[in-house]
Amino acid sequence: MDYTDYLRTFEFKIIYLSYIRILFSIILKPCAGFIESFIKHITMNAKNIAYEIGLFLFQLNNSANESGFTTKESWEVKITNEEEMKMIVKNFKPAVATQIPGKVILEIFNAIRTKLNQSEDVELAKLDDKSFARLELNYVVAYNLNRPIR
Repeated sequence: MDYTDYLRTFEFKIIYLSYIRILFSIILKPCAGFIESFIKHITMNAKNIAYEIGLFLFQLNNSANESGFTTKESWEVKITNEEEMKMIVKNFKPAVATQIPGKVILEIFNAIRTKLNQSEDVELAKLDDKSFARLELNYVVAYNLNRPIR
């Protein structure tokens, strides 16, 4: 391939890319508003998830300080339904619970466990969205097994 062939190939690529750019601008321009709103929605969800995780960890830290946790004590974190959450809150002190929408609960739960240096729950990883809805798992609850209410 000599220099002239290379230039022709290069010119072809430039022309081809120009046509593709024009074609995309024609096709995607009507969709630009939708794409922009979709990107904002994803960003807002990420901000909300980060906020929920931070808020839950803040509540755990406050409860641990108020209850005099030692360095050897740790939180048991679970995803539960409303009945089980009420039972845990009734039987253990301190207990922290928050209701989270089903679509992001597993992501938030795993992030909380990661921040607390706990391993991933293998059984929950096997469940799909339909299972979460069927079992009505929409609460993240943290409690200490060594501190039941007597």
